Amino acid sequence: MRGFGLVVLFFVSLVVAAIAMFPLSQALNLMGAKSKGLAYERAYGTIWSGALDQANYIGQPLGRVIGRLLGALGRARGRFLSGSWALVGSSWAL
Repeated sequence: MRGFGLVVLFFVSLVVAAIAMFPLSQALNLMGAKSKGLAYERAYGTIWSGALDQANYIGQPLGRVIGRLLGALGRARGRFLSGSWALVGSSWAL
């Protein structure tokens, strides 16, 4: 029975790692982000740690958006840089 639990733990870890390493650009395309008002020049990285260059949301320039998904509870942090100001936000998604 202990061996079965280890096998289940291995496969759950494998699925979580595969989701975390999913490319950000493909995730945004699957979500239809551009049709919802998000425009960007380039998306790179993974959904775990990625960024958008020259991002705009409904015509509002955001500049470079850096996103990191932290922790098993789904705590998300984002940093929005545009010109001379920076906005750092944090939210919990349970």
